[in-house]
Amino acid sequence: MTDGAGAPRGGAPLAGARLLFLELGDSHDEVLLSWWRDVRALGADVWVACPRATWERLALPGVRGYHPAAVEGSLAARLAFMRRLRRWILAERITHVVLNTATGTMLRDLVLFLPSRCRVVGTLHDVGKLGRLNNQTVITARVAGYAVLAPYLLDAVPEGFRTPVVVAPATAPDPDAAASATTVGASSEAPLRVIVPGGIDFRRRDYASILAPDALARLGGAVRLVLAGRPVPRDRALLERALAAADGTAIEVHDRFLPHDAFARLVAGADAVLALAHPSCAEWELTRRVRISGAMSNAWAYARPLLLERTLAAHPSFGDAICYDVPDLPATLARLAADRAALRPHAVTPAFAAEPARRAAITRLLLDAAARADRASA
Repeated sequence: MTDGAGAPRGGAPLAGARLLFLELGDSHDEVLLSWWRDVRALGADVWVACPRATWERLALPGVRGYHPAAVEGSLAARLAFMRRLRRWILAERITHVVLNTATGTMLRDLVLFLPSRCRVVGTLHDVGKLGRLNNQTVITARVAGYAVLAPYLLDAVPEGFRTPVVVAPATAPDPDAAASATTVGASSEAPLRVIVPGGIDFRRRDYASILAPDALARLGGAVRLVLAGRPVPRDRALLERALAAADGTAIEVHDRFLPHDAFARLVAGADAVLALAHPSCAEWELTRRVRISGAMSNAWAYARPLLLERTLAAHPSFGDAICYDVPDLPATLARLAADRAALRPHAVTPAFAAEPARRAAITRLLLDAAARADRASA
């Protein structure tokens, strides 16, 4: 895997930073990858602590050191892991710790073991956890700042919350996939490729709205739906029933683990990205208020048109999205397949997700964190 960063130039903002990415839960690979590309380009040296399965999936070149994160077992085993990690952080002279998933009971305990000299920041994937008297309170007391993945999530930050929160989307693209990205709507003969990225989870995405036989019939063979993600175990039977009733020629399914570079190529080769987050979904309110849909990051990273349900797209930051009402989704896709030039104005990376804004936010978060830690130790 390549990072596209190259050798950092002299005077790079994070030159001299010895930065550790810490992931305990074997999740959110795409966020760690995006940050890794950005901080390397900004001049930081990188270490990683994560479960071994995550480490093998990521296959990151240029990492200075790796520590396995084993968080299961007895209390004694977990305490032993936290002490080992602390000693390793001290021995490696880590200066910054980035919590890739800045929530959870285990992390609540672990942040108490992080050396006080480290500047700690984290990505918050559920803004609704802020302001509660729970595990997040302990984590917030230790971090110097949080990142969230989209501007609309800032609306859920409690009024008066004092810890800095910046927008740092996970949109640093795979450079090889970005270089080979197709032109949106370039072919008027092949079916329009519309990707629904991410794990297949009927609680988060309304697959029935587009896989039902009557919905597929309305597409008239002009659209090819690409489902790219493994189904959660509880939904595999639901998916199989939906596919059995559907026209298989209109659907392309990748229901196994895809290496990150292969997944990136699928997104970069799509004509549009469909989030499928609808009010009928069990987790609609979470997506609407406090938790991003990964489809947003995928679309922004590779400048693909993003299709969003109209009320979800109401925030001003979604001004480049294509909005639709749920009953009209098949008709909207059929219209775009017939008029592909209508897609091109939406094939953009919003300014807040583009490289300059994203790297400025990361730099500001890490350097503000350093300043705050320095003030605390003065």
